[in-house]
Amino acid sequence: MKRIIALIIISALLLLPVLSTDAAESGELLISSEKVSGAVGDLVKVHFYLYPNLPEGKKLGSLQGYMKYDASFVTLGSVSQIDESANLTSWMKGRASKFEYNNEPGCLKFGFFDGYGIEEGGFWFQAEFRIEKEGATDFVFNGIEYTGIDAQYNAVVYRIDPVSAGGIYTEGQTVPADGAAGETFFPLLPDMPTPTVKPTETVKPTATAKATANPTATAKATSKATATAKATPKTTATAKPTVKPTVSPTVTTAPATETASPAPDTTPVDTAKTPSETPEIPASETPVQPVEPVKETPIEEKEENPNMLFFTGMAIGGVALIGLISLLIVLILKRRRNNEQ
Repeated sequence: MKRIIALIIISALLLLPVLSTDAAESGELLISSEKVSGAVGDLVKVHFYLYPNLPEGKKLGSLQGYMKYDASFVTLGSVSQIDESANLTSWMKGRASKFEYNNEPGCLKFGFFDGYGIEEGGFWFQAEFRIEKEGATDFVFNGIEYTGIDAQYNAVVYRIDPVSAGGIYTEGQTVPADGAAGETFFPLLPDMPTPTVKPTETVKPTATAKATANPTATAKATSKATATAKATPKTTATAKPTVKPTVSPTVTTAPATETASPAPDTTPVDTAKTPSETPEIPASETPVQPVEPVKETPIEEKEENPNMLFFTGMAIGGVALIGLISLLIVLILKRRRNNEQ
């Protein structure tokens, strides 16, 4: 039962790991491996070793992270915690642990948990690869976070910077000296949904030209309508205009005044008429009402809200931490009960 519960927790760590924060301390965990050569089509085995190097009095309680490699060069076939031919057994063997590599080529995710903590290190796991083409790759470990627990089960979170260990190469090729040089620490987190931002409405234009319907209007009023008509195309003309000109084509002027300028050529709808084709409007008719411009809603670029991501991650981390503490208490009480019996 205890093993089943631990496996469930490890699965949760891989799917919804605790959010990394700057509060994690810099650790001295060491990962090492050898460089293995082979030919195209060969199956090669690579051994990996891990040493926690925790401060005195602390044991390794949990570990999570991932390993990256060139998936176009090699294909990962299997991961094992035992190599009988080399008489190697992992320190993870028999404890809650999990490896995941089928969902994402070029990435091996791993997780480990032990309620009482372990002190040993050394052989970690064996990975078997098939070489697909000529080339070389190293193994870059990133997102490494682990906890050290003391005798009172107080936990301290540690992390290490990305590190390169071992590699595979074919004849004449060279494994990258330090493939982790250009890497930055990136925690093992699921993809977060991008929050959507509602577009805002544009300000309704207020400068619209009013048509003059009275043919006997004064020269002063006609000049104002003419000046407004000249200024309107600057605000309404667009690359793809969707609003008809607001200046009415039925504007008439007094004989001695300046006539209104015609609508710009960029207007797709040809509604302007020549003065000779424009019928006169009787003075008794009401002025033509200007056409209301269509509201255009711009599409704003979606932006991620870093504060939302941070607090969401903190909430997830808090729930996971409470679950781990509860499990530790249950395991301790169960062991004490067994000892008393």
